[in-house]
Amino acid sequence: MRSLTITDTALTSAKKFDPSITKKDIAFYVDNATVCTHPKGNRRYQEWVFKVEKGRVSQATKNGKGEKQGKFGAGCDACDRTGESKVFEACPMCDGMGCRYCGGEGGKLITIPCQYCSYHLTYQRK
Repeated sequence: MRSLTITDTALTSAKKFDPSITKKDIAFYVDNATVCTHPKGNRRYQEWVFKVEKGRVSQATKNGKGEKQGKFGAGCDACDRTGESKVFEACPMCDGMGCRYCGGEGGKLITIPCQYCSYHLTYQRK
């Protein structure tokens, strides 16, 4: 097992999707997760996506839970076919380390157009 610290922020964000989840559950999921490139994080275990930085799990989200399904990119895992992706934008004051300005989060999730869908919708039609 890897020795990663599960932050209270990660536990709080995970409880939004599953109120019964514990730090032990998150540790199991992260230990068995695969490294991925995803707008919501860099580790994935089934439908869970985690953001792991410097030995700490700082964010936990459940991919696609409660999000609308749209017409974009059939089979696009990055945006769940909504045409929008959420990416982590680091706080300009602390460069993602956590400070009073960002509430200790290190940044925030912002929504951008899905790059995968934009590319495929543009170039598949030609």
